[in-house]
Amino acid sequence: MTSEPFATGQCLCGAVRFIAKAKPFRMAQCHCRDCQRVSGAGHTSNALFEAADVEVMGATSSYAVKADSGNTLTRHF
Repeated sequence: MTSEPFATGQCLCGAVRFIAKAKPFRMAQCHCRDCQRVSGAGHTSNALFEAADVEVMGATSSYAVKADSGNTLTRHF
């Protein structure tokens, strides 16, 4: 018997795909200025998963910025 993944998805062009094998351990919304800029809305909605529960296929990139808290925030895309 095989278990179904919690979620699957891909970018618009299909170059990057993901499989989430389990539910997120935390969900949150952020209203900081950086998240407002990146989303074009008043907030971002975020789901946090254990790294072992997510498989990403395809070439991704990332960039880092200093968050309002002073911590480094790395966005992957």
